[in-house]
Amino acid sequence: MTRSTIVPALVAALLAAPAAFSGDSCPHGHGKDGPPRGAKLFKKMDADGDGQVTRAEFLAAHEKHFDRLDADGDGILTHDELKAARHHKHGKKDAPEDTDAE
Repeated sequence: MTRSTIVPALVAALLAAPAAFSGDSCPHGHGKDGPPRGAKLFKKMDADGDGQVTRAEFLAAHEKHFDRLDADGDGILTHDELKAARHHKHGKKDAPEDTDAE
C-alpha cells in the first residue's frame, strides 16, 4: 500500500473524529452511562491533563491506534489489516475468504 492510499484513509478517520467529541450518545449506546464518549476520548488524548489537546497529543493518540491496526508492525496499513480489525471489533472470529465481498 502506498502513501497515496494510506493518507486518504487516515484523513477520513480524522475527519470522523469531531463527531466523537460532540458529547452525544452514538447509535451503539456509547455515552449513555457516565461521561459522554467524547469526554472519555478527550481525556485519553489529553496526555498531560491540562484540559487541552495539542497537535502532538492528538497525533500521539492516533499513532497508538495506527499501531494497533498495523498487525504485522511494518508501518503500513493494508486492506486486509483494516478488514481484520473491523471483523475483530464486531466479534467475528474469521474474516471472510473473499476480501472484496463487502
